[in-house]
Amino acid sequence: MAIKEKEASVSSAEWQVLRVVWANPETTSQGVYESLKDEYGWKLSTVKTLLHRLRDKGVIAVTQVGRVFHYIATVDELAFNEEQIRVLLLKSCRRKNGAILKRLISDERIALSKPDIEDLIETLKAQLPDAPDELGCNCIPGQCTCGLHHHREVS
Repeated sequence: MAIKEKEASVSSAEWQVLRVVWANPETTSQGVYESLKDEYGWKLSTVKTLLHRLRDKGVIAVTQVGRVFHYIATVDELAFNEEQIRVLLLKSCRRKNGAILKRLISDERIALSKPDIEDLIETLKAQLPDAPDELGCNCIPGQCTCGLHHHREVS
């Protein structure tokens, strides 16, 4: 599923609301509020504003049953998370992708199970025969620190 750039740009607060909607399909604004009020101290009006923003971005849909509005995600959670990482890597110098991923998986706050690690190792081993020895830089001169471009003054 392709995720549009508008969909991909959600704030941290919107992200928290979206996680509740993924976990509780057909939830209501009250349901989202109950899930997040203790952690964030938000008012119901704040939650409703965030839900409207997510709807406007096309990330959630709303249906009305009587006087109650129900919310459901229109994007798959795993695909959406994957796209967030892809967008970050595509904005960075291609030559730094390995270092970025290495730092991410080395971060103690990012938990991986043994089966996750084994799966990653197998995936990387499968890619190894076709992987290039070196990646070319995808940056324009003046943007990158990889050393392939001559630095020039950026005004």
